[in-house]
Amino acid sequence: MALIKEPYGLVRNTDGTLCTTYRDDDIPFRGVRSFAVEEATTNLIQNPQFATGDFLGWTVSDSQFFELDKGYKAKYSIKSLPNVVDYFPRLTQTFNTVVGQQYTISFWIKHSVEVNSWQRFYIYLKSASVGNITPISSTNFDGQWHKRTYTFTAQYTSYYLSVETPPNRTDGLSWISDIQVERQPYPTSFVDGSRAGGIVKFSGFNDVPWVVSYWYKNTNPSSVGKEGFGVNFQQDSGYLCFRNGLDNAAIFLSQDISSNQFYLGKENLSDGQWRNFVIVFDSAFKLYINGVLRATVVSLDFTRRLTEVQFMGRTNSMFSNIYIGKYRRADNSIIWTDDYIREVYEAQMPFAVQNQLSIY
Repeated sequence: MALIKEPYGLVRNTDGTLCTTYRDDDIPFRGVRSFAVEEATTNLIQNPQFATGDFLGWTVSDSQFFELDKGYKAKYSIKSLPNVVDYFPRLTQTFNTVVGQQYTISFWIKHSVEVNSWQRFYIYLKSASVGNITPISSTNFDGQWHKRTYTFTAQYTSYYLSVETPPNRTDGLSWISDIQVERQPYPTSFVDGSRAGGIVKFSGFNDVPWVVSYWYKNTNPSSVGKEGFGVNFQQDSGYLCFRNGLDNAAIFLSQDISSNQFYLGKENLSDGQWRNFVIVFDSAFKLYINGVLRATVVSLDFTRRLTEVQFMGRTNSMFSNIYIGKYRRADNSIIWTDDYIREVYEAQMPFAVQNQLSIY
């Protein structure tokens, strides 16, 4: 089984496991990277990054006003060239939908500083049934890439995207990259084709007591009513499951079976903010959020040794700056004291992944 990393950040095994997307554009603080662990999804657009080096899968009205250039993440984007014609040069592609289901369009767009209107280049959602529906555009004229998204409920069985520029546009240049349409009520990380549900596992240790520190963000803050993060701590005998509940606020811990569950409190996870979680497993299970002790559980078997940590996206989750290590020194003194945990949070210090850990 081989590990494959796509140019747009997706990392997966050849058997479809370990689907995560490494991100540079969404991090808790400078000096670290993050990764998204998300639900399974399929991009309904063919050749969404023009990876074939041409416009395969698209219908092009006049190719002389478009050319391929460097993309946001991938090798190519489509660049709109100036025109002095009296019609709309465009590329179009149709995709099928299920009536009543929600779909999300997302893409990256860049305008040069010479551009003076969003109408220089945009994507128009259209339907053969009713014609124009809405343009999805950008008013950032700064030469930087910006992500645009649009969610709609399907009323027809098919729609099409029209990547277009109006007549007589000579102001600067514009680019569009990483076009995605997915059957989701919110945008997820880009994929060319399909992505399995995400899970990332860290193993290669056999410790007790232990500490796990990481930063977490819900990438879909409007998903109230769905679970967000899920973290499993595999032990030499059984496991611990740490997760938030269906109201996206209540946090629970269970050991071995879901009925052996402990309520740890509430935290508003739907605000789109990064949070630091520190979990201690010693003579008690302790939960710290942003450097503050929030919950303690003592009714567990604390002789078990940690063997693996699994990060799962129950809806869509971002994780960053993970540390997995010993809670005490060899002389039994505590490393991760309350003061140290607070300092780690306030300092926002980056941790390197330990060399002995394997990721699979």
